[in-house]
Formats: sequence, C-alpha cells, structure tokens
Amino acid sequence: MDGKTMWRRVLHGVGANAFTQIIIAIIQLLLVPTLITHWGLELYGWWILASAVPSYLMLGDLGLSTAAGADMTMHVARGDRLSAVVAFQNAWAAIAVLSSLVLIVGLSLIWTMPDQVIVPPNTVAPASARLTLSLLTLQAVISLQGGVFLAGFRCVGMYAFGTYSQALIFLAEGVALVLIGVLNETPATASLALVLCRAVGVGLQALLLCNRASWLKLGLGRASWSEVRRLLRPSAGAFALTAAQITFLQGTTLAVGAASSVSSAAIFSSIRTLTRIGIQLAGVVHKTLAPEYSVVSAQLDRTAQARIVAASLLTSLAVLLPTSLVLLVFGGQIVRIWTHGAIEASWTFLGLMTLAMVVHGLWLPVSNLLLAINRHEQFSYMYLLLSMSSVALAYLLASYGREMGGALAVLLLDCATAWMIYRTSKNLLATPQELLDVLGKDRQNIGNRIRLYFLSSR
Repeated sequence: MDGKTMWRRVLHGVGANAFTQIIIAIIQLLLVPTLITHWGLELYGWWILASAVPSYLMLGDLGLSTAAGADMTMHVARGDRLSAVVAFQNAWAAIAVLSSLVLIVGLSLIWTMPDQVIVPPNTVAPASARLTLSLLTLQAVISLQGGVFLAGFRCVGMYAFGTYSQALIFLAEGVALVLIGVLNETPATASLALVLCRAVGVGLQALLLCNRASWLKLGLGRASWSEVRRLLRPSAGAFALTAAQITFLQGTTLAVGAASSVSSAAIFSSIRTLTRIGIQLAGVVHKTLAPEYSVVSAQLDRTAQARIVAASLLTSLAVLLPTSLVLLVFGGQIVRIWTHGAIEASWTFLGLMTLAMVVHGLWLPVSNLLLAINRHEQFSYMYLLLSMSSVALAYLLASYGREMGGALAVLLLDCATAWMIYRTSKNLLATPQELLDVLGKDRQNIGNRIRLYFLSSR
C-alpha cells in the first residue's frame, strides 16, 4: 500500500478527531457549571441520571454498525466493493428493525413505571420527567441510524469527513443545551432540542454519504438473513464492548447515586468528565489509526501493523502523562473554578480518578485495534462481566465512601482490563519483538534524517 497516502489520511483523521475532542471538551466545561448554576445541583443530578438511562438503548444495534464498519473496510481494502455493499445494506436493515423495537419497548417502560422510579420527590414533575425520558429515548434511536453512515464513511477512506460531521452534531447539541440552561428552560425542552439536532444531523450524514460514495447504495436490495447471521458473531462481541462501556460509564454513576445521593452522583460524574479529557485527547490519534489497521491487516502487512500499534501506544502516553501531572497538581483548583465552587474534590479522589484515566488510556487504543479487525470477541465478554461486577462493587463501596468508592471500583476495573487486553493482543496484533524492531528502525530513520538536515544546512 502507499504509505504516504495512509499517513496523509491519518493526519486528516487526527485533525478531525482533534476538532471533535476540542468541541466535546469545551461543551463539557461549559455545560456542567451552566446547568448546576441555573438548575441547581439536585436537578442537574437528576438530568445526569436521566440522560444515562437511555444511553443503554444505544445497545439496540447489537454492535452491527461497528462490526459492519470493520468488515466493509477490509473488503474495500481487498478491492471487493460488492461485499462491502452487502454488509452495509444488511447492517442498516437490521438496525432499522432493532431501532423500532427499542423505541416501542423504551416508551412502554417509561410510561408504565411508577412515579417514584422515574423521578425523586420535589425534583421535577412526573409528567415532565416521562416526556424528558421519552425524547431522550428517541434521540438514542436516531443516533443508532447514524452509526451505519459513519461505518460507510470509514470504509471509503473518508473517516475524517465522517468525524467532522459527527463533531458538528455534537456542537449543535452542546450549544443548544448551554442556551437552554442559560434561559433556565426545563429538561424536557433540553431533550427536545437534542432530538431535533440529532435528526437533522443524521439526515445530512446520509445525504452526504450517498453523494460522496454513490456506489455504496442505501437500500434493501441485497439484504438477507444469512448475511445478517454472518455479521452477528462479530457484532455480538462489539455489542458486549458497547454494553460494557455504557455499564462502566453510566452504571457507575447510577450506582453512586443509588448508594449515596444524587449530589454524590453529580460530583462523581463531574470529576470523571474532567479526567476523561485525557482519554479523549489520546483518542485523537489512536481512533484515526484503527481504520488504517483494518486496511494493513487485510493486506497482511505485518510491519505496518506493528508500526500502527507502536504509534497508538506512544501517542497515548505522550498525552496521558502530562495530563495526569496537571490534574494531580492543579486538579483541586480547576474543579473549584470550573464548578464555581459548587464541587470540592479531595486530592485522594482526584488521584484515584487520574490513575484510572492513565490505565484506561493505555489499554483502550489496543482494544480499538482488535475491534478494527473483528478479533475483539476474545476479550469483550469478559470485559462486560468485569464492568457489571465493577458497578456492583461501586454500589457497595459508595454506600460507605460515597464518590470515593466509585473511584476505587473504576480503578480496579481498568487494572483488570489492562492485564486481560495485554494477554489477548501481545501476539495477535504485533509481537513484542516486532514492536522493538519497528521502533529501532524508526529511531534510526529519524536519526538519519536529523543528521542529513544539519549537514545540508551547513
């Protein structure tokens, strides 16, 4: 393959991911103090819990868009566009059916559960709470459709383009939430704005994909149950990964809130948002490298595979280490300024969450590479089991230590997952010797280029 073309795509992808993470970071930094100030800590805590529950509905695609994206990318790398179209149409057809079921089941539960399950007393009116949850459910269902279109952008070498489009959706949603908070509108109004932004954004993604890759046709002409069954095996593993991530991200917040209070949930969620900035920044590079790993793996280029693995780990370290230093030294002051004094975080709590950030940020890029070649089944189910166990542990620990218990549960989960990922990937992605060989060659090439530069400048 053309190495220069690949690294050019990587650079474009890095730019797109950087733009996305900047947008997400700015929105998160603005959103937390805005909503706490205008809604109050109790209502903001309920909003955090309410917006977490429909996130589980994102599991409704059963990992089909993720599995289909890797499958399509490898087919296109081998020059087999027809198989890519088949995977695309079958994934979209299956997700459309599953989304309808998710919407029906979700709305049925929301409108039949008792009021005390839906909302705590004196927080928000039950009818308004049900409307809010219904709209958030609809937003999640619309988002499921967008996953297929992002897979399409990825397989045709337009990962950066798709990422930019997704970032603009996040921007529109974030700006809408900030404005609603400033205007002191209700959570129901906020959820309606999210639905409108997501619907318009996903519709535009579909139109742009059809315009830029006309051969990747959206339809049901090549849909078949046998093809859906073929995709179900890798998609089940991707489903387990998504379920594990949502369980760990949202379930821990729910567990802390249930075991202690909504205020503790708000504190835990806010500090986790801050510490996850390092993970998001590290993802700027390693998320871009994942589709490229699909390509070089399909072409059986072991040297390029090892180079991508090394680049993923080194760039993550380059981001995580300085970020952790800043959080450990200035984290307390940052939290006080960020939340206008509403949240105080102890150094021990910040230290545990920062350490969890570093460990998570090192195993995540490796797991993404396994996912890029649909070899994630070897660890995904165990990760789901660990995540569920972690939520149960967070509930137990938070009943004694409040948000500190949640932090300890998260750290233990990340350490166990890191060990499992290492054992799974050490020979599958690139052997330790291949990584050392690539690093040695690249270091020598960089040294030669530096010497040539100084010699030519004399």
